[in-house]
Amino acid sequence: TVTRMVGYFLTWMQERKSLVYLVATANDLNSLRPEFLRKGRWDELFYLSYPDKAGAKEILQKCLRKYGLLLVDGSRIIISEKSEVSDIAALDKLAEQLTSSFFSGAEIDSLIVQAFNEDWNLTEDNKVQLSTLLRLVKAIAQNKVSAEKETRKNDLDELLLSFKLNAGKKNLPNETEIKELLEQKLKSKSPIEIISEYKSKGYISAS
Repeated sequence: TVTRMVGYFLTWMQERKSLVYLVATANDLNSLRPEFLRKGRWDELFYLSYPDKAGAKEILQKCLRKYGLLLVDGSRIIISEKSEVSDIAALDKLAEQLTSSFFSGAEIDSLIVQAFNEDWNLTEDNKVQLSTLLRLVKAIAQNKVSAEKETRKNDLDELLLSFKLNAGKKNLPNETEIKELLEQKLKSKSPIEIISEYKSKGYISAS
């Protein structure tokens, strides 16, 4: 059923004459079937990366203002309710942690809510402590790495099992060699590497 529906959709994408504006998002283009990315299917493909340092600071300020919160370091105000910044260095430090840990806008919003809930138990005020945010960023980043490693391990185990079940040849590579090959194939790529690869394939404009 899925194969048939995908076929119908691809045919419609290629041959449609109706005035329809089609927009789609994907977390990983590599997991899409190649047919979806052939020339003519889409007018344009864009890569939307995680917020940079300036973007992370802007999102932080907007989220704090949305919830009517202050960002403080002890008793010192870093960002007021009106988004006025009194300590740029402290804000830069937090933004650097967010960008290096690849936090999305939604994750920054959730981070602020979580930090406020923790601090409110202690202060019962509309303040979020910088130290709480930094601690949570570190913990969430570590969980992200652990989750990615577990996902990769599961992928490797499934591929290895499939290889063992389907292999019927002699002189097969041993398990360690297979693991190394698969790890090389599935190694994590940085956003810069992904962008470069997509540009080389013509998925993203080179400009």
